[in-house]
Amino acid sequence: MIIGIGTDIVKIERLRQSVDRFGLRFVEKILTPQEKEQCDHRADFIGCLAKRFAAKEAFVKALGTGMAQGVWFTDIQVIHNDLGRPSLGFSGETQQKLARFGPLHVHLSLSDEKEFAVAFVILETQSH
Repeated sequence: MIIGIGTDIVKIERLRQSVDRFGLRFVEKILTPQEKEQCDHRADFIGCLAKRFAAKEAFVKALGTGMAQGVWFTDIQVIHNDLGRPSLGFSGETQQKLARFGPLHVHLSLSDEKEFAVAFVILETQSH
């Protein structure tokens, strides 16, 4: 059963300006340490950051909470399987909140173009 659908689009330049203005402090509010390390090794750090930002925004829209009620960006992590397919991993209060749904499957699609990054999330659980 689908419990939520969310999408987000981010203007990459907007995130570049935030990083220029606030530096590492801004990055650390968005990325987990593992995500930061992955983005550090990419040619386009800001593009990598933008896709993860969009994924996390799309997730909270699918969940229906927005960035509130104990849901933090750093409790949400973009992960990839062996083939490179993206998904989301959770920790902290976010993981605890998701436990009420039982086993949860997250469908995540990420894309970017010169100016924009976009993410689409579907949250699915077993029907009761």
